[in-house]
Amino acid sequence: MRALPFRPSAFDVVLCADNSLPHLLSADDLRTALLGMRRVLHNDGLPVITVRAYDEARRTHPTATSPPARAGP
Repeated sequence: MRALPFRPSAFDVVLCADNSLPHLLSADDLRTALLGMRRVLHNDGLPVITVRAYDEARRTHPTATSPPARAGP
């Protein structure tokens, strides 16, 4: 993300999904990545960025569900 190997204005859409951005650990890295995404978009291009609240999901949803119990065959 910090060094996209594409020419400027190469894409109509840039997709950065499911917590890719939080893997960048510094403000400089985040800025570099976002500017790079902007660079490779057409002027009227669409950046699509999703960030999921995985910590919240772990707190509110079980990690696994038990199989249903059945008596007898």
